[in-house]
Order: sequence, then structure tokens, then C-alpha cells
Amino acid sequence: MKNLLLILTVIAFSFTWASCSAPKGLKFQKVEDLTILKDRNHPFIVYLQLYNPNKFPLEIKYGNIETFLEDLPLGELKYDTVIKVAGKETLNFPLAYNPDYRNMFANPEKRLSEPNLNVKINGSLAVEHKSKFYITNIHFQGDLPQAQ
Repeated sequence: MKNLLLILTVIAFSFTWASCSAPKGLKFQKVEDLTILKDRNHPFIVYLQLYNPNKFPLEIKYGNIETFLEDLPLGELKYDTVIKVAGKETLNFPLAYNPDYRNMFANPEKRLSEPNLNVKINGSLAVEHKSKFYITNIHFQGDLPQAQ
């Protein structure tokens, strides 16, 4: 009888411990929807797709992200605005720049009208849950089609 009680206690403890997994930071999934708006002085917008794998919400507290277009720096964005990401949800996090393309390319209209542009994004975001911080690293390099 004692052995059965001991076995049941160990099994119950194992299920309880396994169900209490540690919180995780946001997961960077992909970059999408490269948009260059030609009607507003060529703003550059791209979205980072971030997923919260937890059942509870996380808050993006701050971040620092550098973006390059065709190996030329567009700029560095620093975030210090709180953005909540619900549990088990995906967030499309915008990166928007207003670069001076004339100083970047010899023929900006021709270069920016190409269907694919090489984009490189590096940085990190700090997310918080109950006073504990997690870092989400962002690393992407590749050709992106422009959104239509």
C-alpha cells in the first residue's frame, strides 16, 4: 500500500512539474510585406512577425533594431514604448524609415522599382512577464518581394 501511494505521489508530482513550463520570450518568425510608398517621399516599411508561445501575455518594453537595404544602412530604431502581445498570438511589428534614397542609390527610381530588394535586419527586443525579462533576437538577411 505504501509503494502504491509513493508511486501515485511521484506520478502526480511529475505531471504538476511538467505542466509548469518556464515562460519563453517572443519567437521571431519572419519578415514580410516590404513596402516602399512612392507617394509619400518613399517611406520604407517592413513587418517582423513575432509569436508569443506562452498562454499569458508578454510586453515588449524596449528594443534596438538596425535595418539595411542593399547593404546600405537605413537607420537604427530604438523602441521604448510598451506593446502587449497576447498569449499564443502573432504580432506584426512594423519597422518604418524615411530614408533619403537619392543619397543611397545613383538611380533610386530604377533601383526601388525592382521586384526584390535585399534587406538585412539585426537587433533585439526586451520582453517582460511578471518583472522577468526575456530577450528576443532578430536576425534576417535575404531578398524580399515588394508588397503590391
